[in-house]
Amino acid sequence: MTNEERRQQVKAEKARRKKGDLKTKAVRYAAGCQIIKLEKKAFGWHYIGHTVDEDVSYSADTTYGDGYATTKIHKHVKIIKYAYFNRPKVWQGGFVLGLVETISNIVSFFRRLALNLIIVPIIITVVMMMGGGDSGAVLGLMWGGIYGGLIGLSLLLAALGFALKKAFKAEEKTDEILTQNGFDVWSANEEGETM
Repeated sequence: MTNEERRQQVKAEKARRKKGDLKTKAVRYAAGCQIIKLEKKAFGWHYIGHTVDEDVSYSADTTYGDGYATTKIHKHVKIIKYAYFNRPKVWQGGFVLGLVETISNIVSFFRRLALNLIIVPIIITVVMMMGGGDSGAVLGLMWGGIYGGLIGLSLLLAALGFALKKAFKAEEKTDEILTQNGFDVWSANEEGETM
C-alpha cells in the first residue's frame, strides 16, 4: 500500500467517524423544562440531563456617622438552570423541518424570557387593581393571554415538528446513514439522564 493510499484510507476513516459525532445543545431556563424537552424531542434531540448552578456575588455598603463606619455585606445568589440535549450531526431534517425548528427556537426563547419577567406584569397588575378600576384586571388578562399564547404556540410548533419528522422520515434517514457507517441507530438510543 502506497503512502497516498494510506492517506486516503485515513481520510475516509475520519470522515466515517465524523458521521457518528453528536451535536450537544444547552438551553437555559427558569421553569417549564417539560415543554423544552417536548420541543427538542419533536426535532430529534434527546435529553441527556440538566445542571443547576449558583452564581454568587457580594456587594458592600458602607455608611458613616458619629465618628464610626458601618459596613453591610450583601450576598446575591442567582440560580442558573440548563437542560442539555444531543443528536447526530448527520441529522436529516431537511429545509422545512429546519425552518420550523428555527421558528420553534425563537418562540421558545421568548416564552422563557416572558416566564423570567412574569413578576413585573404581576406587580403592575396588582398595583393597578389596588388603585381601583377595571384596568388592572384587563391588563392581567392581556398578560395572561400573551403567556398562554406563547405556550400554545410552542406546543403547536412541537406538534408540527413531530408530524414533519414523521412525514419526511428524518429519523429513518439518519439511522440509515449511521448504520451504513457502522454506528448504532439514533431512534433506538435511550433518552434520559446520562450526565
